[in-house]
Amino acid sequence: MSLNFTHDEVLERLRQIIGKCLMIDPESITEDSYLNDLGAESLDLVDISFSCEDEFNVLLPEKNIFEAGKAFFKEGTLQQDGFLTEEGKKLLKTRMPDFDISMNDGRVSMVEVDRSLLRVGAWVRMILGLLESTPKVCVEECDTPLVRGRPGYMKCPSCQREQEIRSGDSINNEWVQNYYEKEYLPNAVPSEAIRDAIQ
Repeated sequence: MSLNFTHDEVLERLRQIIGKCLMIDPESITEDSYLNDLGAESLDLVDISFSCEDEFNVLLPEKNIFEAGKAFFKEGTLQQDGFLTEEGKKLLKTRMPDFDISMNDGRVSMVEVDRSLLRVGAWVRMILGLLESTPKVCVEECDTPLVRGRPGYMKCPSCQREQEIRSGDSINNEWVQNYYEKEYLPNAVPSEAIRDAIQ
């Protein structure tokens, strides 16, 4: 199976997965559809996630970027009382440029963030991002294009060497750490930067 999926190919396969899991017509599903509006409940989301991992040979993240951010940012830096702070909105806009920060006079609740992650288009973007991080060529001298191996791995058909697929959580953690070190700390006021750096 080729790893070079186009946006439209990912969308079409995802529509088929969602349609099968929710027993609805895939033709009724668009990028602007929300899984919860389509009738997906917790167990359905698990089913859809597993089906996507099997279909695309990726490992979806279990935590979003704000949950990952707890390992780097001081409590209250990204969200307070269920709403994103200015710093939280910067993080969100950097990771999800198409998210409309201006709605509700700029007050963005975590409920709205969680809902945005249920948008079909967000799943397409997430899967494409994971596919970009999937190893494609053997790291040994054979330099052979990899094929699908056992779950969580790609395999070289020449030397049989396996390469582990990076999990979505690992990719998210690396992205948040990079943002924290290169975007947040250099622009934080000195006292905040010092305080956060030593925690």
